[in-house]
Amino acid sequence: MKPYTTVQLNVKVPDTTADSIKRLAAFNQITVAEQLRRFIEEGLSVNSNAQHIDLIASIIRQELMAIYHPADIQRLVAGQLEETLKKFENTQRKSGKTSAAGYFLLLKVLMYLTGHLSAEDFAQMAEQAGQMGVEFMKQSNPTINEILRDGNYACGTASSNL
Repeated sequence: MKPYTTVQLNVKVPDTTADSIKRLAAFNQITVAEQLRRFIEEGLSVNSNAQHIDLIASIIRQELMAIYHPADIQRLVAGQLEETLKKFENTQRKSGKTSAAGYFLLLKVLMYLTGHLSAEDFAQMAEQAGQMGVEFMKQSNPTINEILRDGNYACGTASSNL
């Protein structure tokens, strides 16, 4: 004897749906009635979960907050962001100095190439260009923009200490 009472429900479905249900029941080796009961239970279960999704989300959020405090997460993210920004700034600074040194070295070489350069002369020019690049990068952006626009100033700076 079953521990529950049953109620018979009559449902009309299209022929194609009825055929699909019959084939699925045969495949699962159960009766059509049992197949329909399973469909109904599964549908009610899914619907019930959908109705309680806000409650479930609230519980998950509460449990996560008990483990991970927002202030701790913010501090961790801020710390990692600060560290990443420092690395980025260092990389940018190095790149800028190298570019500036290359710019001045190119100017010095172009201006000086009226004959053959000795290795010592070239090394001295490279050292001077590196120093100029460092000084160049100490300038503010507006000053750098003015220097790059003024060819006479750039060539005058590059020709110094020859």
